[in-house]
Amino acid sequence: MSATIYEPGEGIRTIDLAGTTVTSKADGTTTGDAFVVAETTIVPGGFEPPLHLHREIAESLYLLSGRLALQVGDERRIAGPGTFVSIPPGVAHTMSVAGEEPVRMLMVLSNPARATQMFEVTEQVFANGPPDPETAGRLLAPLDMEMIAPATS
Repeated sequence: MSATIYEPGEGIRTIDLAGTTVTSKADGTTTGDAFVVAETTIVPGGFEPPLHLHREIAESLYLLSGRLALQVGDERRIAGPGTFVSIPPGVAHTMSVAGEEPVRMLMVLSNPARATQMFEVTEQVFANGPPDPETAGRLLAPLDMEMIAPATS
């Protein structure tokens, strides 16, 4: 395994989910199957994930810019730059842009094979624009993204 350096805007691959971009910076092959790192940008009015949970994937977020309305379990708050969020498996969560500025954050996900597979299928689900929630839920549930309810701001 060798060191990897990406300049801003670079990465392994970028997917576009109706205006939300996810750029993989590290995957299982670059981390010895330890974790996945992705830079995510959510634009106002773009795709925001519905309330969902993962049974096998732990997810952490570190906000770089913008303000994010978060729901993690029963807790709701507005988070700004420098906020770190750790979401263990089994905890329902969602997020949306709070304000007019796009949100940029780093996501760190455990279970790299499952996380990478989830991103790949999500990209396919969005290939023709945002899918209806029922279709998305049916396709993503086997990949450890269980939909609970539509996103709430």
